[in-house]
Amino acid sequence: INYRLNVFGFLAHPDMLDGNGDMNVGNLDQQFAIKWIKENIQAFGGDPERITIGGQSAGGGSVLTQMNCMENKGYIQGAIIESGMFGLPFKMGFPASTEEAMEWGKQFLNLLGVSTIEEARKLPASYIRDKNDEFGKLWGTVNDGIFQKAHYFQNISSGNFPDIPILTGWTDNEFIVNGINAVEVGTRTFCELLEENQYQNPHYVYEFGGDIPGEDHPGAFHSSDLWFFFETLAKCWRPFTGKHYDLSRQMCNYWSNFIKCGNPNGTDCTGIPMEDWTPFDIQDSNLMSFYEKPKAQKKSADQQVRFYIEKEKKAYQ
Repeated sequence: INYRLNVFGFLAHPDMLDGNGDMNVGNLDQQFAIKWIKENIQAFGGDPERITIGGQSAGGGSVLTQMNCMENKGYIQGAIIESGMFGLPFKMGFPASTEEAMEWGKQFLNLLGVSTIEEARKLPASYIRDKNDEFGKLWGTVNDGIFQKAHYFQNISSGNFPDIPILTGWTDNEFIVNGINAVEVGTRTFCELLEENQYQNPHYVYEFGGDIPGEDHPGAFHSSDLWFFFETLAKCWRPFTGKHYDLSRQMCNYWSNFIKCGNPNGTDCTGIPMEDWTPFDIQDSNLMSFYEKPKAQKKSADQQVRFYIEKEKKAYQ
């Protein structure tokens, strides 16, 4: 779905605390779409009680914010979060707090040459867009006390997070900091907190390390998995071959099965059952590796990743 981006979707300013506009309007656009689907999808042959939302990268972050809004309870029955959780030590550059975001808002209005939100609304959108590029900040969801009341890690610990099936994971060569995959840190922290706080629905975890062909030998970089999930290899200039298409087909099967019934397992179009994907648990660290072909593994976090997982948990206790 379309939603408002950057400063148009996520500007925060002290004036907004007085009811002069909403913060997180990009997320509110998404929320409206979810509610529209709930109310209308049956007319298109869909099931309003089987809504799965999914996203990759910033889209995965959006999935988390929608799950983290208790107003959405009952609207979402499954969630797919692809490379959407960034743990320590990586910092995304978004505001660290609502207070910092509102300070940025004041600075941005000064850059626009106005002093109030009402004055800013009268400016051309193209001017605001260009000034936002000049400002150079990354706007994101803030805890406004309405749409978001606390970080999702805090809400998981307090029982204010939906207990629904989740499919989530990372690619092997994305956001590597000091030898650590920061998305793996965030994803494992998320899944461990769900288990430690006795959430009952399964969470299926994957790692994607499929061979990405090309003279640049890029490895499984951030977003390279999307060609496989959506079976769009033929639209890419990279010289993908039969093995890539086989992997892509099975990955898409897993995703489709999860969307339909909250469980990714099933049979390939060849009639052969696919590799069984066991839900994650802390003891066994079950995950599905997508390399040459799907392979179920028990793969614990290495020592560095474990250090940052524990540090991340303590930050939200």
